[in-house]
Amino acid sequence: MEVPNEDWSSTCTAPSTLTPGASSTIWCTVVIPLSAEAGSEPVITLIMEGEGIVIRDPISLLIEQVDRVEWILVSQATAHEGYPATLQIEI
Repeated sequence: MEVPNEDWSSTCTAPSTLTPGASSTIWCTVVIPLSAEAGSEPVITLIMEGEGIVIRDPISLLIEQVDRVEWILVSQATAHEGYPATLQIEI
């Protein structure tokens, strides 16, 4: 499996041999890094080779956007009713 760059990872399970006219299922797991830009369409390529024959099957993946924010409370002042208070968070 060829992936876009070294931040990506993949593993596949495939048969060790395949006879002419036969078919088999290949299972691949691709880990998309957090650095992959939402809305981009990187290409991964499945490569099968043996006995001088090479088959390449490129597949385009659409990276979806995840609408989620995580934060950590850095500091919190004591709040009193009727007075403004400031919270510092790390997003």
